[in-house]
Amino acid sequence: MKAKSPGKKGVRNAVLTTVAVLAVSAALFQGLTMMASAAEYKKTDKVPTSYDTTVSSSAKTTSGSSSQAPNLPEGYKKANYTVKDNGLDFFRKQKPAAKDISKEAAAENGAQGLWGFYNLSLEGQIIEMGYLPADKNNSRSQWQGDVYINGETKPSYVFTVDSITGELLSVGYCRALDKEVNIGFDAKLEKEHSEYDTLIKSFVKKYNLLNGIVKSIEISGQGYNGPGEGVKYSDPTISFFVEGENGKYIWLTFSRYDKALLSVNLDSGYVRTVVDWDRQSEAEGAAKNKAF
Repeated sequence: MKAKSPGKKGVRNAVLTTVAVLAVSAALFQGLTMMASAAEYKKTDKVPTSYDTTVSSSAKTTSGSSSQAPNLPEGYKKANYTVKDNGLDFFRKQKPAAKDISKEAAAENGAQGLWGFYNLSLEGQIIEMGYLPADKNNSRSQWQGDVYINGETKPSYVFTVDSITGELLSVGYCRALDKEVNIGFDAKLEKEHSEYDTLIKSFVKKYNLLNGIVKSIEISGQGYNGPGEGVKYSDPTISFFVEGENGKYIWLTFSRYDKALLSVNLDSGYVRTVVDWDRQSEAEGAAKNKAF
């Protein structure tokens, strides 16, 4: 994933967009790029009118205790999928604690999230689960799920779930375009992105995020996914920090090609940390420029 943007702000955008699109989990702040582009998966654009991100009734800790059950996404039916361990060296070294929910329960919560945001059924598919311990960049330990569609060698979808509460933290979609499109930096979007603002407000209301009310929308970067293994054409991206009137944040990434939703980060505390870091970096850059 790369970004094209002039000057020092381009460096900022490249970093932020990489995190937004490739790092739906805190793992990528540690240098791990778990989310890779994969072959295009055709899906229906039907979405529920709201989505409850609280823990699933299937969520149980490794010691067996149950968590509170929420409403399931509209139309959701549990699919017959296979849960496997993620074989990467990093994940093989991580061990969940007794207080953490099982990888199977986390996988089910992630499956519900992917249905809720992408109308994706995981019937017959494979989910590889990896445990992400809390660290200095993120205080929440997580389960990360990589979803392999129809035998693909790279994950097409990813999600992260709080390993203790079972709360859905993020979902992401990686796809390959079937034609070459313009992936260059769009300077006009940095100044005027009302079409995306309208899309974001509709999205927040439809999924009942941030209590359905948007206070502010701030662009966080432009970039593109791919090319790479199995990906011939790159998908241009744009990401936004979205603040609600309730003071919470979400982080959204869309394709600049067709405005398809590529990732959603619902972890308000984590997103707020990145927002603060972004603004601090921008202020420091402005101060240095002024000094010169």
